[in-house]
Amino acid sequence: MLRWVLFCFGCYTLTELACYIRYLKDAATLASYRTGLPPSFDYAEWTRFFADRVRRERAHNPRALLALVSGIFWSRPVTHLHEENVKAMLLMMATAREKHDGPTSDEDASMADDLVSEVNKAMISIHGHPLLYGKDEQSWIRINNPTTNHVVQAPVYQPVLLHSTKRIVRAIADELFRKCLRCERFLCDDTGIVYWVRRNRPVKHGRVLVILHGLGLGAVPYIPFISTLISAVRETYSVVIIPEMPMISGHRA
Repeated sequence: MLRWVLFCFGCYTLTELACYIRYLKDAATLASYRTGLPPSFDYAEWTRFFADRVRRERAHNPRALLALVSGIFWSRPVTHLHEENVKAMLLMMATAREKHDGPTSDEDASMADDLVSEVNKAMISIHGHPLLYGKDEQSWIRINNPTTNHVVQAPVYQPVLLHSTKRIVRAIADELFRKCLRCERFLCDDTGIVYWVRRNRPVKHGRVLVILHGLGLGAVPYIPFISTLISAVRETYSVVIIPEMPMISGHRA
C-alpha cells in the first residue's frame, strides 16, 4: 500500500514539475510578446474618430468628457489631475500606441496639445479653472507606467488539480452557453477573445446588447443572470453578445 501511495505521489510530482517547466516557458514567451491590434487596423481613421469625439463631447456635454477622463485615472477627481498626465493619456488613446511603441510624431504631439486644450475648456466651464500644471508621478497613473511598459502580465501558476478543475468547469459552461442559452461561439484569431452570440427573433429597433464579465472564469458565474437578462430583453434587443477575455476567462491566450 505504501509503495502504491509513493508511486502515485511520484507520478503526480513529475507531472507537476513538467507543467511548471512549461509554465516558465510560456511566461518567458509572454514577457517578450505584446498582443498588437489587427493588421488591418486603420490608425489614422481611429485617431480622427477619437479626436472628433473629444471635441464633440466638449462642445455638447463637457461634464461627460470630464467623467471619461476621471474614469481613465481610476475615478480620481479631474480637479486633482495634472495636464501632462492627461496629455499622455490622450496621446496614447488617440494614436492607439503606448510610450514603448516608439517616438511620437510632431503631428500627434500637436494633436494631443489640442485635445488637452479641449479638456481645459471643459474644466473651465464646469469647475472654473484648468487642469493642474505639470505632471504627477504617483503610482495611480496607469498609462506609460514602467511596469506595464516592460513586463507583460503572465498567468499565475496553477497546480494540476486546480487547472484540471477549471478546465472541467469551463467545458461544462461552454455546453451551457450552447445548449441552455442557445448561443453561438465565435473566436477572434487576432485577440483571442471568445464571443458568445445569442440571436433573438427580429425586433423593431434591431439593437445589440453587450455583456462584459469581470475577473475569474469569464461569464461563467453570470450564467443565471445572463439567462434572465436574455429573456427580459428578447423583445427589445435582436442580438446579445457576451465576450470572454482570454486567460482571465479560462480560455487560452
